[in-house]
Formats: sequence, structure tokens, C-alpha cells
Amino acid sequence: MGFNNKGPLVSLNPGQSVYWSYWFGGAEFGPGGDDYGSQIATANVNGGEPWNTPLLADGQMKSQYYEAETATPGPQGVTYYVTITNNGSSALSHNLQGGGLT
Repeated sequence: MGFNNKGPLVSLNPGQSVYWSYWFGGAEFGPGGDDYGSQIATANVNGGEPWNTPLLADGQMKSQYYEAETATPGPQGVTYYVTITNNGSSALSHNLQGGGLT
């Protein structure tokens, strides 16, 4: 599933990183959403000088939340994670874009 412009805009100064968690469907604020298989997220640049400011997407992860205390024990939601780092020399604003491997 492709996505673009996901999440709030975040500004990073040179050398700064931000750790993102994101999900699809499910609760707005919760442990996770629907499982869409492998997903890759990168920076969706929305401000600054992107032609000379590389943003590195690293540490892609996926976790499944389990809840044993509910009426339906077992998998309850999936959350995806990525770290975005500004490896450039100027500040840059971004949120996320990406998609699945199919």
C-alpha cells in the first residue's frame, strides 16, 4: 500500500534524527493497525533545500502487538518504525512517504 504526506511536518537541523512510528487503520492513538506486510518509509520533503540536504531513512522495523487480556486473544495490531536523519548542512522539514514491496 503506497502512502504519501503521512504524519505531521517535522523539521530537522543538520545531524538531528527523529524516530517515527506509523500504522494503517486501527485506532487513531493505539498500539497499531492493520497488517500490510512489509512497508518501507522514507522522508517526504516539504521545506528547505532538498537538492543538497540528504535525509537518511534507517532502522525500518515492524512489530505486532499482542493482547492476552481481551475477548479475542492474539494479534491486535501492527506498528511500523523508521528513523530519519538529516545528513546535510541545512535544516529540512519532512513527513513520511513510502509503500509496500508488492
